[in-house]
Amino acid sequence: MKKKPLLGVPFLALAPLALACATVPPPISTVSAAEQALREATEADAESHARLEMHLAREHVEQARAAMDQERNAEARELAEKALVEAELAEAKANSARAERNLEEIRDHVATLRREIDRASGASR
Repeated sequence: MKKKPLLGVPFLALAPLALACATVPPPISTVSAAEQALREATEADAESHARLEMHLAREHVEQARAAMDQERNAEARELAEKALVEAELAEAKANSARAERNLEEIRDHVATLRREIDRASGASR
């Protein structure tokens, strides 16, 4: 009787290991971080300055939640990471716009002070 090689046995033994490596945990903390970034961007008035980024961030969070519900966790993580970056970009744009407004106010105040100094120095002559 001829022995058949047991080539399939090592592969069967490795199958659970391969399956375990393929399983990605739900990206709960990444989705939460994206949602927090969205809240912070909203508080920074990003809707006025980065409407597209805010829309994309919200959309990607919703898609990430849906992917998690369907146990497509790798896709959910990628979508949540995109949402996080988009929300952070939106907040940065809002902060930049606020800084620009503040700078413009300071320039206006400096111009006013210069006019007052010029007027005062002209009146004292």
